[in-house]
Parts: sequence; structure tokens; C-alpha cells
Amino acid sequence: MALKNQEFLSPMGWYRIEYPPTWEVEVIEGIPSFFDGLFSKGGVFQIFAVRIPEIGKANPEILKKAPYLNGENVVEKMEAFLEHQGSGAYVESIQSYTKDNSLVSVCEWKKEDTFYFGSMMESYQKFILALYNSPYVPDAEEAGIIGGMVRSLEIYPD
Repeated sequence: MALKNQEFLSPMGWYRIEYPPTWEVEVIEGIPSFFDGLFSKGGVFQIFAVRIPEIGKANPEILKKAPYLNGENVVEKMEAFLEHQGSGAYVESIQSYTKDNSLVSVCEWKKEDTFYFGSMMESYQKFILALYNSPYVPDAEEAGIIGGMVRSLEIYPD
């Protein structure tokens, strides 16, 4: 019998996500980090969330740290994020789809010896960046887990 996924509700109640029963979560400075506490090879999945009342109207302090938030949609934001990170990821590697009437963008890339997977979603004036990083390219099982976590992500209205 398979164990049921755990559910995480963000500290502000903005979003929820499901994660595997063997994984743990730590929240540091408002950013949750999810990782496999039993069988980890080093990968960590983190979520950054911010309220954006209007496009380009994010808090100026947040925009200094995250200028990519000025994009018109999550595809433009992902392009700007990758450029800001100097990731070397090619723009054509960004994929997008619609979930719950929201546009979602996803991309994976490798920088130096680290593998990254990023996903952006925006709804109800909230922006979510989910970022997975690992010192190795995940195997099929872990890639499936990360994909399942991204698919389970829901943003709640106020």
C-alpha cells in the first residue's frame, strides 16, 4: 500500500502543495524547502511567493532582488529570470501550459555542476516561483516526484 502524500499550506495561506511522505520541509525566512530526508541525493525544492497587485507594481525592494517580476506574463518572467541567473538555458527550452485558468511556465537547465528545474505560476495577484536544484540530474523517479509536486501546486484567492 502506497503512503499518501503530505500537504503543505503556505504560512500566509496563499498556496498549497503536496509532497512525498518520506520528504521533509523546513521554512527559513518564509521560504519552504522540501527534500527527501531518508534517501536524498541532495536535491532541494523551494518555493518563493510574492503578491503582485499589478504587473510591474511589485514592492520596489522585491523588484531590486527579483527584477524578472516586471514581465507581462510567466513566460516573459521566466526568460528574464534565466537571463538574470546567467543560466545559459535557451529561451526555446521554456515550456508553458494552462492550469486552473493560469499560465504556467517551466524550464530545466544545468549551470556548472548543478541541475535546475524552475516553474512559475501567477494567479489571484500572487506569483509563485518553484525551484528545484540538485548536484545531479534526477533519475526518472525523482523527476516524477518533482513534476507531481509542481502539478499539485494550487494558488488560493484571498
